[in-house]
Parts: sequence; structure tokens; C-alpha cells
Amino acid sequence: MADAEGQSAGGFASAGATDSAAGESDQAGGGSAASAPTPVPSQRKRSSRPATTKTKRRQQSPGFNAVRAAIPPEVARPGKALFPGLHRAIEDLLSGAPGTPARTPEQVIVRINRRWYGENADERSAADYRGCDRCTTSGCEAARHGPESPDGCKRIKNRNGWLTAAILAQDCPDPSCEDGWIIGGDRCQVCEKRAEEHRAAERAAAEAAARWEAETKAKEAASAADDDAEAAWTRAEAAEEHRVRQALAGVGMYGVLLDHRVHERMAAWCYQHPKPSGSRASAAPQAPVQGAFLLSVPGAPSAPTKATQEASTTRLKAVSNG
Repeated sequence: MADAEGQSAGGFASAGATDSAAGESDQAGGGSAASAPTPVPSQRKRSSRPATTKTKRRQQSPGFNAVRAAIPPEVARPGKALFPGLHRAIEDLLSGAPGTPARTPEQVIVRINRRWYGENADERSAADYRGCDRCTTSGCEAARHGPESPDGCKRIKNRNGWLTAAILAQDCPDPSCEDGWIIGGDRCQVCEKRAEEHRAAERAAAEAAARWEAETKAKEAASAADDDAEAAWTRAEAAEEHRVRQALAGVGMYGVLLDHRVHERMAAWCYQHPKPSGSRASAAPQAPVQGAFLLSVPGAPSAPTKATQEASTTRLKAVSNG
């Protein structure tokens, strides 16, 4: 309804009216003139949320139900709707994205199994799995393991997001390749070449490991043989020293003279029988000096007489000869 001033109750001016016209109407009619009723525009409440556009749901691809049944229960329980991103990924594989041929339901199922079970996703997505030192039961804030971060955490935080990205990932640069075969064709030449390079690298690594193991065993055997030879030489040295000491003591030598003669005889023996040790660069024992001499030690026995020396020399020769 319009009031006496020619305006609607909502405060909107009538069409074609001006402020001066309204004022004139007030003076002429004394405020009793009635203007014609004008339509009141609708006052619709505006929402702060952005407007959404409804789109028609894409028709489900043939074989989708078979693929849905193969989704691991850890990702989506049977009978429950799939995560929208995972749903779209399956549809893209079945129908074929732009520039990519469509996959059969069997090929998509093989992709799911190869990714989920082949990469131990069921274990890596468990709450008690520790993929790095920063993992806890409540989560992990470290970077995820991937091509850009090979040392990242291997724990899977979001099963749906991980499986979505995993089944869309293409192992081969050729988008028409599926598990080493070109869809509708023969073996993928790119995959064949990469597989041969991988096998060659594995053979080289195995050969290097075998050589290293053989060299290690040879060194250990040589070291053990050296230890056995050194131990045998030590036993022979001790036996020879005991024999010489007994022989010299039997001809009347004792004290400092006996020790000196034993040392002299053992130096000659070591010169003829070098010690078989790893430190062969050490100086070889000097050849014994011919002739005996006595050490000047307080309390040492006096030098034997000439007759005693001649008798001792005769008996030493006999001992040496057998």
C-alpha cells in the first residue's frame, strides 16, 4: 500500500516520481492527496555461502561394481560409498582419460592389488606402524615417502588418498602400457629395456658382492694360516731354547755366561728360521758374532780357565753335531 507522500511502505520511490514532485504534492493537497499504488519488490534474504552448481552425475562405467568389490576393506567397507576421488579415479581408468586408452575391470583390479598388497599398504596404514623416528599412534608430521623424498616416512596416513594416487600412477612413460604390455598390442619396448638394465645392474651387484665375499674369506684364511704358522714357530723357538740351555748347562755353563751363550745360539737359530708373521718389514735378526765374550756384571762368576774353555768347546761341538 502507498502512503500519502507517494512512497511505498518499504521505502522505495514510485516509478517516474521525483523529490520535487513529492514536495509539491504535499503543499498542494495539504498531505491529503493519495498516490497510485506501486508494486513492492521482493526482499529475498541473501546467503553468505557461495552458490553451488549442480551437475549431472556421470553414468557408471561397465565393470565398476566388479572393481568396487575388489577394493580392500581397510579402504572402504563393503556396501559403503567410495571416497569421491577414488570413485573418479576408477571411472577414469575404466572409461579412459584424454589421451589414455580405457582399461578393463580385470586390469584395474590387478592395479589395485599390485599397489595395495605389493607395497604392503595394509601394514603401512596400521596405527602401530612406525615408518620413521617421528611416528606416533596419533600420526606423523614428517614428509611422506616418495620420489621427491626417498628418505621420508613410509607410513600411510590417508588410505583413500594413497590408493587413489597409487592406481593413477603410471610406471611406464607410455600411457598405453599396462604392466609391461601395450593395450591392444605387444610387449612394451620401453619396459623391456628398463627390465634388462635392471637385470644387468642386479648381476653387477651380485658379482661385486661375490668377489668381496671371496676376497674376505681368502684374507681370513691367510690370516688364520699366518697365525697357525706363527704359533708353530713360537713353539719351535721355545723347544730350541730349552734344548740349547740344557746342552750348555750339561757342559758346566751357568749364570751370565749361560744366558749369553743361549742368546747367541738362539740369534743364529732365528737368523736361519725367520718368524712367519705379517710384519715382515721388520729388521731381520743380525747374524751372530763369532766368538764369545763375558759381560761385566757384579757378582758374576770368574772366567773359566783355558783348559776348561777347551773342554767346553769340544763338548759344544759334540752337542752341535748331534
